[in-house]
Amino acid sequence: MPAGTRLNEAVVSIWGNTTIDGKVDNDAVSVFGDLTVNGHVSGDSVAVFGNLTLGKDAVVDGDAVVVFGRLNRHPNAVIHGDVVQALSFNLRSFTSNSGNVSRWGEFSSWANQCLLWGRPLGLGTGLGWAWFLAAAHLVLYLLFALLFPRGIDKCAETLEQHPGKAILTALLALLLTPLLSILLAITGIGLIVIPFAAVGLFFTEKFGRAAMLAWFGRLFTRRMSASPFAHAAVSVLIGGILVSLLYCVPMLGFCLYFLIGSLGLGMVIYALILNGNQSKATATPSMPATAAAGGSGNLSSGTLIGTPATPHGSPSPLSVLGSLPIHSATPPPAPAAALLPHAGFWLRMGALAIDLLLCGLVISPFGIFHFNPASLLFAVAIYGALLWKLRGTTIGGIICRLKVVRIDDRPLDWATCIVRALGCFLSLAAAGLGFIWIAIDGDRQSWHDKIAGTVVVRSSRSTSLV
Repeated sequence: MPAGTRLNEAVVSIWGNTTIDGKVDNDAVSVFGDLTVNGHVSGDSVAVFGNLTLGKDAVVDGDAVVVFGRLNRHPNAVIHGDVVQALSFNLRSFTSNSGNVSRWGEFSSWANQCLLWGRPLGLGTGLGWAWFLAAAHLVLYLLFALLFPRGIDKCAETLEQHPGKAILTALLALLLTPLLSILLAITGIGLIVIPFAAVGLFFTEKFGRAAMLAWFGRLFTRRMSASPFAHAAVSVLIGGILVSLLYCVPMLGFCLYFLIGSLGLGMVIYALILNGNQSKATATPSMPATAAAGGSGNLSSGTLIGTPATPHGSPSPLSVLGSLPIHSATPPPAPAAALLPHAGFWLRMGALAIDLLLCGLVISPFGIFHFNPASLLFAVAIYGALLWKLRGTTIGGIICRLKVVRIDDRPLDWATCIVRALGCFLSLAAAGLGFIWIAIDGDRQSWHDKIAGTVVVRSSRSTSLV
């Protein structure tokens, strides 16, 4: 607002800084931004999640209110009302690169540089406290890895071996936790149970985040099984550095933050379920061999189970053969995914280009999709998930003779196909790094392949759509 101008209505700004050099006959309010007054404000001057600066010519007839910020007042500034500073901190924060000392109350810097851009971290002035919190959390995750390395590795392996079920468990946990809390609160039991459950859920979620960082780090350390770098703490450290950098990417940062928390919680819960099932299976006594065979006899005495002993104590050939240890003549067959050649980066990108072109041609006649990249990507995701489940490949894959298979050699199910399609958005959001990973990964897997437990192989014969 330039000097000499006058407004009869209130001045309200959100997500931005405001400077008043003229006269305002009403209130001046700034939310998630700084408010600077060099003129006359007839009402109140309010700054929420920002700083209020009153120059030497400032006159405020009402109150000067600062919430989650600080008040910078020139000695000549006039305030006829009260000065209210709510939840304003004077603790010193880190020193920025320019040498200016910021304060913990400067949440407006984080709001403008991070929250507005959809990311928890950023590179800018006034964000030292956010990086301090991130480093403190990373230290907690490293402590988990040092105290419980086997548990961290077990959770990471659970995500690699059962990605679909881990994601399903995460979704169920997100849906059922509020419902269970409401039921416990209604019955009155929640007054005792909910506080302990909240603490347990908090540490479980933090442990899950540590396991997720270890999963990211294992992408680099899994080939170092015989070296100290294979320790869970090293994987967590590498994953923490990588994820912290990804947190700085606009829009991806918050999505990745909530995805890691939710998926980490589901991964830990499902790992506990698997461990409980394995413990029950180990504790269950096995059926004696004689009962399983439906006969009676003693192998140590030379009698074959279910076969009568020969007279005069001479063992029969069958009893001798039955007492010998049985060895498998042939090793178990290797999964088909390990036998077929894995498709490289350029071949897969060629098939993807064909699919994008076909989907664009199909949806372009509809005005709602015309020249809309977001709608095109959404259509390609649905198209891919359907064809992966029905045919194991897409039209582009048929032309390039590619096929999507599971690493464990099981058939593709709907959960795997949907998870893989959603994982493509994550691979694309990180500046396409998830797709570029195909070129540098030893197994030629993208990020969405690793999430879904799949791999793209080159088929020796063409696949038909009919």
